[in-house]
Amino acid sequence: MESGHIAVVQDRFAFLLAGLPSGLPEQYPKWFANGTSPLDWTGKGPEFEEVCRLVGEQPSEIRRLLTGRLNEPSIQPFTTSSGFTMDRIGSFLSFSLYHEGMHFGIIKQFKKIIKG
Repeated sequence: MESGHIAVVQDRFAFLLAGLPSGLPEQYPKWFANGTSPLDWTGKGPEFEEVCRLVGEQPSEIRRLLTGRLNEPSIQPFTTSSGFTMDRIGSFLSFSLYHEGMHFGIIKQFKKIIKG
């Protein structure tokens, strides 16, 4: 579920690396972190509607909690797999937009393949 992965990355970049608590249920990183697959889940995963609701709530929480904080340093730097290092809250949010767009493109391709 691409949207669950987007939620986990956004949560990490927007909240955890800004020193804020996660807004996701604790099992979400186990289900949706990079390299995970629903094929590896034990037990029942989340309902699609729940994942969509959580993803939909993130933008308003970002505005509420991070307005005026974009130039603040993160609690730790992060280097992407392509070698780009970020250390400011605003950099993480910008990268999240790129990340979400990349996955949105994948979702569009899946829909195209399914429709035939």
